[in-house]
Amino acid sequence: MKPTITICSDAGHKNYYHKGIGTWACYIRTPTKTIEQSGVIKQSVKGSTHAEQYGIANALFLADKAENLSQFRVIVYCDNKYALRTDWETAKKPSGKPKEKHLEQVEFFTTYIKPYLDKAGSYEMRHVKGHMRTIVTGK
Repeated sequence: MKPTITICSDAGHKNYYHKGIGTWACYIRTPTKTIEQSGVIKQSVKGSTHAEQYGIANALFLADKAENLSQFRVIVYCDNKYALRTDWETAKKPSGKPKEKHLEQVEFFTTYIKPYLDKAGSYEMRHVKGHMRTIVTGK
């Protein structure tokens, strides 16, 4: 089995004066390195899925710069199921064209995420439940 690169990615989105502001953060663990990175998304973000896709794309970019992805199994964790979708290209109408509401996700996935997944020796996209309510009790 190939060694594993683990990527944990998250992002946030807020509409502010009719402009979508987004931030992202990631934690990447390779067999030899640990990378923690975050940033502000400079382009206007259209929603939480769009922000999460930016986070995944940035994390994959950083992992690709750190290691030769073809030599690794890549596992991506994210709390947005739509951002983790790898079947955007098949989410089409019977005419073969993407559904209107998915056009941006399809284009973003195909341009910024798929090339890195294609480089990887293998990959898995895993959903984690985010925004859980945690109750902490003390003594």
